[in-house]
Amino acid sequence: MRYEINSASAVVLNVKTGAVLALVSYPFYNPNWFVDGNLMKHEKYLNQTSALIDNAIQSPEYPGSAVKPANALAGLETGTITPNTIVDDKGYLKIGNRIFHNWYLPGFGPVNVVLALEHSDDTFFYQLGMWLGGWTNQHYPNHESYTQWVKTRFVKALDTIFGWEYKFGLGQLTGIDLPGEVKGQFYEEDTKKNYEEVSYPLLKAEASMKKYGYFNNWGALPDLAFADIGQSQEFTPIEMAQYVMTLADKGVKYQPYILKAIYPANEVPGAPGSKPIYTMHPKVQARIQLNPKDLHAVYQGMYLMANAPGGLLYQGGFAGSPYHAAGKTGTAQIVLNGKRVDDSVTIAFAPYHHPQIAIAVMVPGGGASTTTASHIAHRLFNAYFEMHHEYFPQSQWLSDHFQATAWLHSFAYKQPEEGVLP
Repeated sequence: MRYEINSASAVVLNVKTGAVLALVSYPFYNPNWFVDGNLMKHEKYLNQTSALIDNAIQSPEYPGSAVKPANALAGLETGTITPNTIVDDKGYLKIGNRIFHNWYLPGFGPVNVVLALEHSDDTFFYQLGMWLGGWTNQHYPNHESYTQWVKTRFVKALDTIFGWEYKFGLGQLTGIDLPGEVKGQFYEEDTKKNYEEVSYPLLKAEASMKKYGYFNNWGALPDLAFADIGQSQEFTPIEMAQYVMTLADKGVKYQPYILKAIYPANEVPGAPGSKPIYTMHPKVQARIQLNPKDLHAVYQGMYLMANAPGGLLYQGGFAGSPYHAAGKTGTAQIVLNGKRVDDSVTIAFAPYHHPQIAIAVMVPGGGASTTTASHIAHRLFNAYFEMHHEYFPQSQWLSDHFQATAWLHSFAYKQPEEGVLP
């Protein structure tokens, strides 16, 4: 099957420092084109692709179910659910006068939050979104008017979902030391504009709720369901990587950074006697307080997704991985070049018990998460541990030095050099 892939990106972060170990944006361009006098040769390629955009920090995309770990914590930490709360998934949930289907139509039957994360159960998270809004048995809470509910409990629920995502760095600038970073956004449907998707001002809504107890808006009931499965927000890959890194380090959120040190112009880094004039030190941006039992439940679900036969990451390439990763897939419905396609997303960290690295991969048009993104993430994990001579037999170890010759002969390098459009 041919997929409509025009761009892709991946980020690898050190869980304990926030250091960027890899930051990849496709399509690629060679900076030497701008100084070697051959820019005209590549003008068509640059004009007809997004090569000049750093997709890793400048292209927010729908995350799909990859936000479910944060949203599970939103439910757990607010007491809306417990690790033992059961939702009977019959493959759908009726919300208002609409039927919302699970991605797995027969449904998974009775599931708790651990199983909901392992199987990426949409129905569980639809229900959690409704519970956060106090919506039960298809009725307005306490039989209040919809107008009153949408200004109060609806806003509180949406602020809870988006607010917990925001805590982990989603929907805000990470502060990475690269120019032009773009932050993600939150959305809701505007019932006064024929359910058009409009930006949701999270911080403004939170401030209004705190001061007045309400926030005037025209959101729609299904927004709580859409938001809880990652269809009402867009985030960049660097935001997604910071998010999963923070999850992996039990709520410690580091600022991602590229620069390691600055040396005098006349010194060679690493040479005898060389000394940096500036050294970057890890910066903790926040420490999210999390109940260990809640975090353990989320960890369990993410672990099973990567290591149990029923888990989507397990099915998407992680089966038998010796380092035992934990993670979450995401498949969001998007429109690309006028066609309905899927955004293929994966977030993960490894090893499970002592996390070293966190990875985020986003491939618009890449199909289901298990079709593209999870396989890329799996290869990145393999390469990291093979380079660090861990988990794999010596025969599979890789050099930790950059192999320039191999890169110059790779398809990824030769395609843009020859002006081939993706």
